[in-house]
Amino acid sequence: MDTNCNRFFFAFFAGYYYFVDKIEDSIRPRYMETVEESLNDTAYLLVSLLESELFQKNVSLEKTSERVFSPILRISKEKN
Repeated sequence: MDTNCNRFFFAFFAGYYYFVDKIEDSIRPRYMETVEESLNDTAYLLVSLLESELFQKNVSLEKTSERVFSPILRISKEKN
């Protein structure tokens, strides 16, 4: 009886693993698309912010990058 029980649980967990693996394979591409869209949106926001800053006269790239990116870096350091 013990051998039959072990076989049952082995078959059950093998089927469960196969089921979860198939679900994960179908979810992962959608998740990656969502992550890619949010990264693209963030990049476009940063580019538009830098573009508006760089078109001001008498502003150097170094000062502009410090003014734009220092708050972002400060916030990311505080989170860690």
